[in-house]
Amino acid sequence: MSGDVQPRKRKDKRRRKDELSVEEPRGTAAVFGEGDVFMHSQHEHGTGGHWCAKVIFFSLLAILVTLIGLIILENRGLSELEANSVESRYSGVLEGWLEDTPDDNHHDEHTLELKHHEEGDEDETAEDEDIEVEKIEKEVSDEDVLEEAAASSVEEKQQEEDKSAEQSEEEEAPEEGQAADDDEFLEPEDIEEPVVVERITAPAGKPLPEVEEGTSTEKPSDTLAEEEEYEKQQEELRRQKDQASHQDGGNSLEDEWPGEPSEQYWRQQLDEAERELREAAWSAAERRASAPELRGSARARYVRARALDAAAEARRDNRLLSQSIAAYLELLKMNERLSDKKLLEITNRTLDRIRFRGNYLNAEPVYRLLIRRFPDDPEHRNNLSISFLMANRADLAEEVLKETLRRWPDDRVALAHLGFVLKTSHNKLEEAVDAMRKALEGDIGAANEPRFYFHLGDALLLLGRYKEAEEVHKRGAALGHFLSPAQRSLYNVERLKSRPWWNIEQTPYARLARNLEASWKAILKEGEAARALYEQEKEGLKERGEWSQLDIFVRGQEIPGRCKKAPITCSIVRQELAAVGCKRGQIKFSAMEAGTHVRPHVGPTNCRLRMHLGLSNTEDTYIRVDKEIRQWQAGKVLMFDDSFEHEVWHNGTGSRLVLIVDVWHPDLTPAERRALPAI
Repeated sequence: MSGDVQPRKRKDKRRRKDELSVEEPRGTAAVFGEGDVFMHSQHEHGTGGHWCAKVIFFSLLAILVTLIGLIILENRGLSELEANSVESRYSGVLEGWLEDTPDDNHHDEHTLELKHHEEGDEDETAEDEDIEVEKIEKEVSDEDVLEEAAASSVEEKQQEEDKSAEQSEEEEAPEEGQAADDDEFLEPEDIEEPVVVERITAPAGKPLPEVEEGTSTEKPSDTLAEEEEYEKQQEELRRQKDQASHQDGGNSLEDEWPGEPSEQYWRQQLDEAERELREAAWSAAERRASAPELRGSARARYVRARALDAAAEARRDNRLLSQSIAAYLELLKMNERLSDKKLLEITNRTLDRIRFRGNYLNAEPVYRLLIRRFPDDPEHRNNLSISFLMANRADLAEEVLKETLRRWPDDRVALAHLGFVLKTSHNKLEEAVDAMRKALEGDIGAANEPRFYFHLGDALLLLGRYKEAEEVHKRGAALGHFLSPAQRSLYNVERLKSRPWWNIEQTPYARLARNLEASWKAILKEGEAARALYEQEKEGLKERGEWSQLDIFVRGQEIPGRCKKAPITCSIVRQELAAVGCKRGQIKFSAMEAGTHVRPHVGPTNCRLRMHLGLSNTEDTYIRVDKEIRQWQAGKVLMFDDSFEHEVWHNGTGSRLVLIVDVWHPDLTPAERRALPAI
């Protein structure tokens, strides 16, 4: 209300007072405008009405204090729930992509609380008492991030409530109104930016900059340059803190493992679990380390993972192996608190177990963790690429390889594997040759391995650059990567006798060859009758024409139902265990149409010999092994070592059909045959 209205009303009241003969309470009846102060005066009268007013006033005040206390307790409960939600958000950080964040959890708690407070402000009403309650709630919520600050806020409110009503109305209302105005006009970025930086670095118990800007000793940056400089300083502080936390500990487990229990009893329980682990009492160690009171102990998680790991290995139990991998991943959720040494030790074992289990894609989150922890080491990126390739995901491997080469253009391992992907997945032979040549330059470096010389030479053969391919093969043989320039198989037992062509009569398989030759017409009928089941050759060895096959035995195991289609064939080959039990070979029909050419290639291993029984249309069909070319004949068996380079032409007519039977190399012992992994 304007200033001239209030004096006029007071004159009217004085005039009425003069006209009254009985005294009565007086007070202002004016409607307040903005900035006016309500002054309530009381006079003693014989009626006793002022005591009723006092009782009502203090009753309302008591109710207000009770409401304030309930609101404070309610907000504290919300803060605890919000803190739990933040923790659960990070607890699953290893499930998926193991994208850990180094930010302190208190930052996220404060962010959630600030959001909750801002939403609450929208519900303010115009009544003075409601506004005061909401302001108190707001102040407590903002301070609730730190317990000492919360306690201080409650004490201040209690002190304010002890003041008289006149002082509260005269002094507190303007300050609260000003605080409300200040908060009301804060922009979102004005609130968010201090939360990210200040909330982490502010010491406990002191006012936080974004709540009480007037008491902060640091001024917010007014320019972009100052903000960038401030961010750099904060980043440097975080980096120094991380380095300090990642330093290797002492020799004792207590020094090396974070989260050691504070109570001596539980530390003794961990010591006992370690003793049980050393004594191969794995179940007892696993149970003891799984106590709920030890869930925050890295040492307990490690003992549990190692106990499951050791039990799985001893019992050859894949179920326990999967549990041990899960336990290792649970331990790696504490990666930010582990030293570099311990982190590498744990991740190496975890990756070894994952590879042994054969679930190569499950290794990705562990490698992502290592890449995040050691961003300047390309080795972890390259290992992730290899893991993708082992999982037959060349597309994912290619993405990582290209990222690696953008940062390290001369990394030989990345170049070699990218060349492999370009050759095998995209048939980009020129680009593949360039990448692999750069990787193998000087025959030195981490990529100096047999498979890259193999694929470089093979790419050159596909391009028709035979002289260059021959030079690569000679280099590979000189380095010990190949048994010879012509015998370039990669899975070898070096002591085995090597020759391109073999005389069957000089091997233990002469009787098998004679039985096959004696029944070749019956075998031909079975092969022809099953032509509907034949599948196209899948290795990409055909340069032109048509080539299909029907597998009967693969890696020492019968393809279900195939022997029913070829009972005579199976009855003969089953007489020779070295044939049906050859884990590095196949037994199959091979059909090749006229005009087909199979390019020069080699088999994967020198641990087998290959028998070909000619069945039909063998005229003008030829096979070269190393430098000698021979022709198939119907009803006759040829034997050669397919680890040597070989090539096939069908220059005749009709469909050429042969039966292929792989047998173990005769120089292998029974123990070696059992121990060799399948190919």
